[in-house]
Amino acid sequence: MTSVYEHNPGDHEDPVPSSTWMVGIVGVIVLLVTIFGLTALLYRASGDELQEKVISRSFEEVGDLRESQEKLLHHEAGRIERDIPGTEGKEQEDVFVIPIESAMELVIQEARVARQEEQ
Repeated sequence: MTSVYEHNPGDHEDPVPSSTWMVGIVGVIVLLVTIFGLTALLYRASGDELQEKVISRSFEEVGDLRESQEKLLHHEAGRIERDIPGTEGKEQEDVFVIPIESAMELVIQEARVARQEEQ
């Protein structure tokens, strides 16, 4: 018997460098192809989303949206019910709105008060 301890009895050879390099190169190529493929899919989906949400909208839809936003900006102070985005009119929420001019005045007053408190 020998007194030399072997971790893996009968396995004394190092891995062959050529096969190690080949596995590494193939792994890098697969990784790069995956990254470029996912990037292409992302840009395609982004373009499709832009097409659907912005470009393919009719002028009437855009005009209606702009009109509803203008109404909210210049609406009298009070509570209104409006559709919750993403529910396609199935659910509504109660919202308090004020005219944009009043909102800007409130922001200015709050900024003045904050500035006076700092001094």
